[in-house]
Amino acid sequence: MALYPLACPYICLTIIVRRVLKNDFSRNMEFDDESMDEEEVIHGDVLFCAAVGIGRQLLVSTFFIILLVLCRIISARGRGSILAGIVIIYSLTSLVGGFVSTKLYFQMNGKSWAHCVLLTAILFPLPVVIVFTCTNSIAIFYGSTSVLPFDVIISIISLYVFISAPLTLLGGLLAKNFGTKYMKVPTRITRVSREILTEVPWYKGRFAQMLISGFLQFSVIYIVLDHIFIVMWETHQDYTLFDTLCYTFILLTVVTSSITVSLYSLNCFQLSPEGHRWWRVSFVNGGLIAFITYAYSFYFYFHRSGMSRMLQTFFYFGYMSIISFGIFLMLGSVSFQMSLLFVKDTYGRIKKDGVAEEDIDPKGLLENDYSLITEIAPITIKPRDQNEERTLTGS
Repeated sequence: MALYPLACPYICLTIIVRRVLKNDFSRNMEFDDESMDEEEVIHGDVLFCAAVGIGRQLLVSTFFIILLVLCRIISARGRGSILAGIVIIYSLTSLVGGFVSTKLYFQMNGKSWAHCVLLTAILFPLPVVIVFTCTNSIAIFYGSTSVLPFDVIISIISLYVFISAPLTLLGGLLAKNFGTKYMKVPTRITRVSREILTEVPWYKGRFAQMLISGFLQFSVIYIVLDHIFIVMWETHQDYTLFDTLCYTFILLTVVTSSITVSLYSLNCFQLSPEGHRWWRVSFVNGGLIAFITYAYSFYFYFHRSGMSRMLQTFFYFGYMSIISFGIFLMLGSVSFQMSLLFVKDTYGRIKKDGVAEEDIDPKGLLENDYSLITEIAPITIKPRDQNEERTLTGS
């Protein structure tokens, strides 16, 4: 019930936007049947699919970590127990990352699914290893007690080699053999993508959308985030208010989905100019809060933390970079998934003329880069006072 007052306006906005889009796209229905080059489209999709899969894995891992802490299975008063729980839960949820990324890759008509699985397995762990190696080496140089013991490092490597990596591969195999390989699209697909309109007002540009979306997300978590920064980096204590963190996490997920769908990413600003490459934009819009969070960490460090030593600086910015990267992948994945559902639902409700569901080519979604949002069949309606049907042609 606490989320209802916040979610209700966004639901209403979504309904309004969908009706506006239906009227807009009914005026723009001429299209060509030319062929297009698939190489340019396929190139780079491996990275996007891996990012979506890792983001989903991090979302599930975060939820389970908070749930285990609230159930007192993991102690909230020990950073060691929480960090150990994070490593174990992340390894066990690698199945989710491998499955989601590979399934999406096949739906985008990908061929080298092994590359997708490999990139999924290293996309997040590799930056973590790089940052940890640097910080731990500096800690050894300064003789700090925060150096991670060698046996713990071996345990983490074993978890990754014998649990995380095999589960990622298993998830890819499950998606290859049992997952839905073709994306069901609600409209007719053409073989050529339209030119995206670039002459738009500044407030409809991508940069403005990203800034507004990011700052709205940041306003939701600012109070809790500031308290976490104070507890962990100023007073150097353990954060224990995980019930508040759970509520904020759910609220942030809802707000990210609502903002992306209803306000900036997929409304008339993106779809009306025929921006059929909305999927990458929606991912960045949802994850932009990570860059704002990292920028805020600079403000906190120089104005409020009181830290100045080299070791403290490397630990602080190293860990914050990893946290920010994880937030980017997690919320970007949420944003993309909700945007995809919104697009499919919007166009699925538009009545198509002469296009049966079996005539839709499911592979076409990749072949013209999600151009389903630019090629809509003419809408046929029947006037109340006439027996003959008329077709909206946009004239």
